[in-house]
Amino acid sequence: MLVDVDMSAKTVFAKTYSLGNTDKPRNLEVLDKWHRILNQPAPDKPDAISPESYASAQPTLTASAFSGLDTLMTSEFQLVLSSGSFSSPLIDVVADIDNFYGDSGSPFYNPVNLNAGLDLGTYTLQPGVLAVGQSYMWRMRYRDKNLRWSEWSDTLQFAVTPVGLAENEMTNSLEVYPNPNTGDFTISLPQNTTCIAIYNATGQLIEKSEGNIQSLMNVTLHEIGVYFVIVNSDNTTYKKKVVVCM
Repeated sequence: MLVDVDMSAKTVFAKTYSLGNTDKPRNLEVLDKWHRILNQPAPDKPDAISPESYASAQPTLTASAFSGLDTLMTSEFQLVLSSGSFSSPLIDVVADIDNFYGDSGSPFYNPVNLNAGLDLGTYTLQPGVLAVGQSYMWRMRYRDKNLRWSEWSDTLQFAVTPVGLAENEMTNSLEVYPNPNTGDFTISLPQNTTCIAIYNATGQLIEKSEGNIQSLMNVTLHEIGVYFVIVNSDNTTYKKKVVVCM
C-alpha cells in the first residue's frame, strides 16, 4: 500500500498494489484506492422525482442524478407510511456502486463487481411490500467516495392505486368533465366502446357497463375520493383519474 498524506491540504490518498501469485501474476496492479479530503463539500442535495401523488403497487423510486465535487459511491432510499416516521422506515435500502463479492469462477476467480451497471438513482419496490389504498412517503440521498452524505431529498408522497392505474399511465384522450367534481360528471366515450368500469382508490369496482354504450355517459358518485375510469374500445384501453370533492 502507498499512502500520500498532505498535512497542509488535509488530504490522504491511498492505493493498494498486487504482484499476484503463481496462477495469476500481476505487475503492481492497483487493486483498490481510497481518499479523504477534510474540507471538501458534501454532494449536492438530490431531487426526488417520482412517484408522486399516485403509483402502482410496485413503483420505481426515481431521483435526480448524482452531483458533487467527488465521484458517486452510495445511495440510500427510505420509505414509510404517510402516517409514519423516517426514524422507523418500512424500507431502508443502501447500495454501493462497487460490490466485488462475486468472482469469475475457475480457474482464476477474479473479482467481479456485482453492481456493475446499477443505477443508484432508482430503486424498484419488490412485490408485496406496498398495499393498494395506502399512502406512503419516500426520500433518498447520495454519498460520495469521500464518505460525505448529501442532504436528504425533499419528501414525496403517493397513494398506491390498483394494478395498471399508476398516474403516469393515465391518458388525456379520455374526456371527463367536470373534473374535479362534486359527484356528478360526464364521460365522453370513444367510438365502439364495449366496456366501462369505475374503481375507487382501493381497487373496489364501483360501476361497470358493457355492450352497446352511448357516446356520453352521466355518472353519479356519492363519496368523496379518487376514482379511476377504465374504458375499452377497439382493443384500446383508456384510463382517467377522477377526483370527487363534495
